[in-house]
Amino acid sequence: MTEAQRLAAEAHDLRQDGRLAEAEERYRAALAAADPRDWWTSELYAEYGALLAQMHRPSEAALQLERSLQLELKAAKDEADPAVVKARYLLGEHYLGMGEAESARRVVAPSLQDAGRPLAWIVEAEALYLSGSVTAARAAGDRALALAADAAQRSRIRERLGPLWEGEGSGPDE
Repeated sequence: MTEAQRLAAEAHDLRQDGRLAEAEERYRAALAAADPRDWWTSELYAEYGALLAQMHRPSEAALQLERSLQLELKAAKDEADPAVVKARYLLGEHYLGMGEAESARRVVAPSLQDAGRPLAWIVEAEALYLSGSVTAARAAGDRALALAADAAQRSRIRERLGPLWEGEGSGPDE
């Protein structure tokens, strides 16, 4: 185990224990010691971003999640790479949480056509809905359902995106 991995494991445990300030110190140290070429470094940035979001520091969290995405893009062969799709999803989710629907859409847009998974379409649907484009949001939600791997995943997507289909025909752009 490298020094960066050891520090990252400590940071993770501290975060789990609710010791957020100490976890942040360890994440910073882990990132300073990490090799950006290591496959897991992008995950380290994502974990640090999640901690910063938990600490109510959304702009700083977004920067870490963007760094994670950039590392995945450097390592991947194309946009359909599962690690890229996941990194785009996490950043898109973060932007949704910040109320930045257009930023969320921009981040996941490259993953919409080639990914073959529903993650990007879920973010797209929620972002469109937040923007008031209910018809387009429903279409994106339908696409997410069509890409679901199984009935259980379709059920989770329907539960999450349920408001899209409530009161069909009465949304802002209808």
